[in-house]
Amino acid sequence: MMDVTRTILFCEDDLLVLEDLTTIADWAGNGYQTITAVNGRQGLEKFRQYRPALVVTDVKMPLMDGLEMMSAIHEENPYVPFMMLSSYDDYPYMREAMRLGAADYIRKTGITGPSLLKKVETLMQTRETIIAEKRTLLKGQLRDWLDGTLRDDSFPLEAESLCACFAPEELAQPLLSYLSRLRPELTVKPTSSLSELLTMCRPSSTLYSPPVQQAVEYIRTHLNDPVLSNPAVAQAVGLSEKRLGLRFREETGQTMNEYITAVRMERAKALLDNGLMVYEAAEQCGYSSPQYFSSAFKAYTGRSPQSWKHRRNE
Repeated sequence: MMDVTRTILFCEDDLLVLEDLTTIADWAGNGYQTITAVNGRQGLEKFRQYRPALVVTDVKMPLMDGLEMMSAIHEENPYVPFMMLSSYDDYPYMREAMRLGAADYIRKTGITGPSLLKKVETLMQTRETIIAEKRTLLKGQLRDWLDGTLRDDSFPLEAESLCACFAPEELAQPLLSYLSRLRPELTVKPTSSLSELLTMCRPSSTLYSPPVQQAVEYIRTHLNDPVLSNPAVAQAVGLSEKRLGLRFREETGQTMNEYITAVRMERAKALLDNGLMVYEAAEQCGYSSPQYFSSAFKAYTGRSPQSWKHRRNE
């Protein structure tokens, strides 16, 4: 059985380079398993199939490049670190990769077994620290959510966070118990995957009306848009701002502004944990002013973005 916490995905369209990556270090001897892909599209498919803990990828590839693949994977799991492979003429791509959340890079011409292994070990240790912190937080929230202490809509049950922080067997039984107790109308197959169980547990899967669910989905897909607002959401849904606002608050327990802020801040925390600069996280969360972002972040978390980034050293 593959240990996903020690699995690396190498993605490179040059087959000779790809072979070098998988043989340049004694991966198995150091406790790692490797999988490979020859372009970003295949890399995304392999990620969804195997859920590796780390991705080492070229930037310029056919069908889907490394930046597109990274963005797609981070939408599903923001805790996967990326190491980018660069050539001497790739500086603009590397700058964009780091802006979008890449954790590190290494030049193809300078790769040695020890240097690559050292970078991998560093990224894996950082990931494990972040996951451990997230696990501690989520464990308490998950317990309270499952026993009803927290309202269903007050805990955003994100599949990517839970799957990244818990082994499947730790989640399956509590979720099955929850579904049998509070969602008896659902038919749960014994073979249901963890992802399917999480989807059935989400209030938005069946408890929100179509307009509110559409609003939730629009907000989540337009987080980086600085003009995301109540009128924009209402226009996308096809209801008046007042009517949608009332329904949204009635069904979710939050105003649309509160929901937008909460989703943006949770995304910002993940981005900062992945090493992005404050202005980069602000930009990706739809804030044109880093100062305003910092103020909103502190109001939401009780910490400034810089304090959040360095909390592990306290």
